[in-house]
Formats: sequence, structure tokens, C-alpha cells
Amino acid sequence: MPTLIENKWSTDGEQRFYRPESFHNLPTFVSKVGIELIGVSEKSINVTYDNHPTKKILKVFNVTKKHAYCDYYAIEIFDDHQVLKIYDQDLSKYPLPSLPPGSRLDPLKSGIGIQYPDSDVAKIYFLHDDVSVVHEWFKDMNPVKADAVSRLTYFGLEYNLKTLLLTNLSQYDIYEEEDLG
Repeated sequence: MPTLIENKWSTDGEQRFYRPESFHNLPTFVSKVGIELIGVSEKSINVTYDNHPTKKILKVFNVTKKHAYCDYYAIEIFDDHQVLKIYDQDLSKYPLPSLPPGSRLDPLKSGIGIQYPDSDVAKIYFLHDDVSVVHEWFKDMNPVKADAVSRLTYFGLEYNLKTLLLTNLSQYDIYEEEDLG
């Protein structure tokens, strides 16, 4: 049985993340080099790499904007399309939605996730000590009522960069090896 590293509960479903050695039959078009985590849900497979995206990847997803890259990126694979997620450390370039009091941003490890090919979609990551405060703040999004597994809980808030319309709230519970609390 693979060891669960991270679990994500989201307003659009659950995703579980494992180390790559747990998977032996990845699709042939998925590069096996530098895989950090593999996330699995009913809708997609998320492959997170522990390096910057290559020029080839940037070209495939038509990335022309400059980014101050975090040290990883992800490709999420759906049945009918793929999404590149670049994590940019320069938060000052982007409008940010309101976050609950007591939230803390993590620009060095998470930055802001910019998605391609639709670069108007972003995900800001933040930490909070009290899950119930975050759930109450975003109650209109019907957050999943998952309990925290560590003192600090990681959240991701997906939104449109142009309109600031919120589209998805995720709660990440990070287990022993990755525990931030």
C-alpha cells in the first residue's frame, strides 16, 4: 500500500498525493524525471516535479510571461486536457483576494499558482491555525469540513486574476514527513 504524503479536500473533490515510487504504470507521455509527488483523484492525475519547467514545457503551454519560479511545477492531466501549474514567488505582480484574519502567505515554498493555458486562473496558498475560521470565512463556497491533522493547516484559494471571483477552496493536510506544524 502506498504511503499517503498529502491529502487535499476541495470544493471540487478530494485528491491524495503519494511519492512516485508508488506508481509503476504512468502514462508514457508523463516525464518520469524529477517527479516529487503524484496526486490522484476521480477527475485527474496531478504530477508535481521538483524543478523548474523546461523550455519545452513552457512552449507546449504557450507560457510567455516571466515568472520568479518556486522550485517545482505541476501538470494536471484530465481526460480531455492538461493544465500546467507554475508556482511564482513574486506575489507583488498579482491581485490577491481577501483572506481570513490570521492567514499567512508562504511565498517561498508555494508562491501563487498560475495555470496554463488559462493564465487568468490562479491559486494563492496560505496557512492558518484555525480551520473553523477559514471555513466560516468561505462558507458560501461550502468548504469540506475536514479536521486539521497538524497545528498549521495549508489552504489554497483558486480565483480569477481579472475579476477576483473565487472558484475553489482546498485544504491540504500534510502528514508526518512534510508536517509544517
